Amino acid sequence: MEGRGLAYSALGNYRDAIEDFTQASLLKPDDAGAYLERGFAYGQLGEFPHAVEDCDRVLRVDPKTCVR
Repeated sequence: MEGRGLAYSALGNYRDAIEDFTQASLLKPDDAGAYLERGFAYGQLGEFPHAVEDCDRVLRVDPKTCVR
């Protein structure tokens, strides 16, 4: 699901991306990547409270995800 979500996001179809990342996070709640990408999609839509919530979740699940 994350792969399809990434494709949706790359195409600018953020609503479908959010749905796929949500499903991925339900299947693997400890996978910070789904929250990170969903937060990005929310940010692109200007839904900043949701984006911040997902970014906070990323930091709780795996803070190393935010370091490059």
